[in-house]
Amino acid sequence: MTRSPVSIDAGAFCYSKDMNNCKMIIIRGYPGSGKTTAAKLLSKRTGSIFIDHNAILTFLAGMVGDDRGIYSEIHNLELAMAKKIIEENKNVIVARGFSSSESITPYLAAAKMLGADVFVFRLAVSEDNLKLRVVAEDRKKDFNPTINEEALLEWIVNNPLQDIENEYEINANKSIDEVVNQMLLVISP
Repeated sequence: MTRSPVSIDAGAFCYSKDMNNCKMIIIRGYPGSGKTTAAKLLSKRTGSIFIDHNAILTFLAGMVGDDRGIYSEIHNLELAMAKKIIEENKNVIVARGFSSSESITPYLAAAKMLGADVFVFRLAVSEDNLKLRVVAEDRKKDFNPTINEEALLEWIVNNPLQDIENEYEINANKSIDEVVNQMLLVISP
């Protein structure tokens, strides 16, 4: 039996600061794990603002060729955007690799400083599924350096996902609707 997608009233998702905190939702995982796809669907269902890391990379790569030498600045830009969105009393979704605890710490600190609730989701996908997903045609539309099995395996070896305290691990070998439904069960008021 297939469950229908969970959806919640976007207006009920973030209240004023004195009633309930806004949410910073962080989705992390390996290339091809479904971070961007899940974030887009979660954004649509909740009215949250999604900072699309791939779109930012694609835009910048169109101007300067690639992200070499400016990756930390991209990280800082996305963090500043997340802070601004929370300051405006809106929910934000950030989806990127976040392989190390050091890369995610500034987001956690910003959310805490701004009084936002934080939910960290780690998308777990089998290596076989990752290999299939990184060669998908949709990945070639954006600037994406991991579009083949060799680049994926290199990324995994060079960027092992460190455990993050209090993160929720989601089995992302399932359909994207099932993945997002699991997230909604955690974050819904």
